[in-house]
Amino acid sequence: MGYTTRFEGALKFSPELTAGQLNIVRSICGEDAREHPEWGKVDLYYIDVKLLDDFSGIEWDDETEKAYNMVGQVDLITREVRKLVSDFCFTGQFVAQGEEYDDRWILKIAENGFAVRVDFPKPGQEVKCPHCDGKFRIDESLVVVK
Repeated sequence: MGYTTRFEGALKFSPELTAGQLNIVRSICGEDAREHPEWGKVDLYYIDVKLLDDFSGIEWDDETEKAYNMVGQVDLITREVRKLVSDFCFTGQFVAQGEEYDDRWILKIAENGFAVRVDFPKPGQEVKCPHCDGKFRIDESLVVVK
């Protein structure tokens, strides 16, 4: 069976890719990583992203049944494209929502150009403000459930 996580948002290419470079990304999308030893030893199954309609980036392929290790998937694409474009990175983010209402997190791009997972604070969890260092707790009534 498995666990379903949905992703919203888009990751844009920076810099803009040429047709040949886009073809590399397209050839990775939807592939079974286990069938590509040239990608190195990766802890991935399928690459569950697709090109945006305008070819400016990628988004989650919502036709896939399950998506596992999205951070690893994005990092694989980054590593492969950097073989051709040394300063390549993504901009933007994915917002992830698991089956449980409080399983929410953001896939962001770190300063090194690779993806990181940033968890949303849980209801009742103490949070420190990054601006004033004040502390507060997340109010459960503010949690949005889709």
